[in-house]
Amino acid sequence: MVKRTLTGLASLTLLVGAGTSAVWAKGLRGGGSGCDTGCAPYTYQYKTAFREEERTVYRMVPETREQTITERILVPRTYTEKRQVTCYRPETSYVTRTCTVMQCEWREEQRTCTVMVAVPKWVEQTVTVCVPQMSQERRRYTVQVPKYSQEAREYTVTVFKQVPAVVTQQVTCYQPVAAAPACGGCGGCCTTLAPVTKTIKVNVMRCVPTTEKRTCNVTVCHYVPEERECVVNVCRYVPQERTVRVCQTSYKPQTQSYTVRVPVARPVQVQQRVPVCRMVPETRTIAVPVVRCEEQTRQRTIQVTTCKCVASKVRVQVPYTVCVKVPCPAPACAPCCN
Repeated sequence: MVKRTLTGLASLTLLVGAGTSAVWAKGLRGGGSGCDTGCAPYTYQYKTAFREEERTVYRMVPETREQTITERILVPRTYTEKRQVTCYRPETSYVTRTCTVMQCEWREEQRTCTVMVAVPKWVEQTVTVCVPQMSQERRRYTVQVPKYSQEAREYTVTVFKQVPAVVTQQVTCYQPVAAAPACGGCGGCCTTLAPVTKTIKVNVMRCVPTTEKRTCNVTVCHYVPEERECVVNVCRYVPQERTVRVCQTSYKPQTQSYTVRVPVARPVQVQQRVPVCRMVPETRTIAVPVVRCEEQTRQRTIQVTTCKCVASKVRVQVPYTVCVKVPCPAPACAPCCN
């Protein structure tokens, strides 16, 4: 199919080339007008047309399927192994060594210091003091005096009134009814009470709420300002000069001697037992967890997607070029015929 298409295209190309050359030659001979010198009444034109062809198209279609594969994996396993290890343990021993220590001794020394000794002295001084003096004064003040009065006020109350009403009720009463003869010879003298339900009308009193306005007298308190006069005690301070004896303290230096104990450090050589620690190697057998990976083979199912080539027939529009003979217009060929 492809070879045939290529052959057709090659033939079409040769045909187009030949027609173009012929038209170009005729145009040169005829002065470039597209008509030959023999005044031919036609010319050549090339047109593109489409034809429908059936072709095969290949598409890759994905396809998923299950596939069982075998794989080798490493599975960790923990084992316990006994191993020889060398460790160091501390070992303490006591050794007698000569060391120098500082021994504290106390000795007494005489020292002198200067202290300030207080010397009191009584002197007379003149001071000014404030002496309180009490006097009485008349003063006016305003107080609020309560006054009571009666006022009429209205208020709203809800009153329940008794209203007669007629209601229908069902009551059950018992009426004497002749009983069936049980002894056979009483002649119908036995009676029994049978319940009978009746509907009767009963007069009842219902409470109907109503709103009423009432007036009552209330006592109202008003405060009226009132001026009053009273006698109060007033304290005033009057300055006065007085002579008082005060104690004045002065300080004078005084030298004193005292005994103190002074610590003195003296080096002393002593024999002491001191602990000495050394590390002793020791071999032990311990259990150590060891992890090893073992190789195992297992099978599992996986999803595998592959692409499959699928051919399908489609119809397409293929362009092609044709050479068509077209008559020349009359005005274009008139000069050639003369």
